Amino acid sequence: MNETDRQLRDLLEAAVGEPPHQVSAEAVRRRVTWRRAVECITAALAVVVVAVLGPAGIRALGHTLRPAGQQGSATVYVGGHSAAIAVTPDGQTAYVVNGTSGTVVPVSTATNASGPPIHVGGDPAAIAVTPDGKTAYVISAPPSGPGTIIPLATATNTPGTPIRTSQGPDAIAFTPDGKTAYVTDGTSGTVIPISTATNAPGPPIHVGGHPAAIAVTPGGQTAYIADDTSGTVIPISTATNTPGKPIRIGGPLGGISVTP
Repeated sequence: MNETDRQLRDLLEAAVGEPPHQVSAEAVRRRVTWRRAVECITAALAVVVVAVLGPAGIRALGHTLRPAGQQGSATVYVGGHSAAIAVTPDGQTAYVVNGTSGTVVPVSTATNASGPPIHVGGDPAAIAVTPDGKTAYVISAPPSGPGTIIPLATATNTPGTPIRTSQGPDAIAFTPDGKTAYVTDGTSGTVIPISTATNAPGPPIHVGGHPAAIAVTPGGQTAYIADDTSGTVIPISTATNTPGKPIRIGGPLGGISVTP
């Protein structure tokens, strides 16, 4: 055994507590390489969150939040299961969705203190805030029964009348002017436009497959839908709400974003 193998074994024993004689040199290389890869990925994710949310960025970690990029920061307890998070445009409040407790927890980014949970019911799974920051829309998709969108007034943190869409809403995105929310429904293979002025859903836009994610271009002319079953992205004209020719990418697609 050469000196490199000995050093790798020492690293592994320190990391996982296994005696050197029980692990082959090749296994050591694989496990140490994997451990370093995980550390690199974790660090990269923290950088991404900080880039998106700013220095007071917050990461959802199970039932807690932790300010990203701040060494020794205290964990913010929010309870339940943190399924999604959205931040108001002014950066002052992060809203955390708790899928198990049926609540949304507001967190002050100035103090990292969580406020009283807001009960929205059902099984909330996603959230997005309107461009003007006045309303947060919470997607609730219970295992049985119709899915709903709950508008939440950010000034008072009070939920409004649920908007019934269809069986399985998955994701939501707003046009830049904030007039329309587009909600993907994986169960029916549709995208549902919702007027934010009246909270009334419009006619479903049939795209087929299982639309799982959505993003709207900065100019607001096109919404791009990621289909995680067909491996395609479907552009939708927001002027006419008509889908265009699918763009084949391949593989299951679970997310999408647009460059500024």
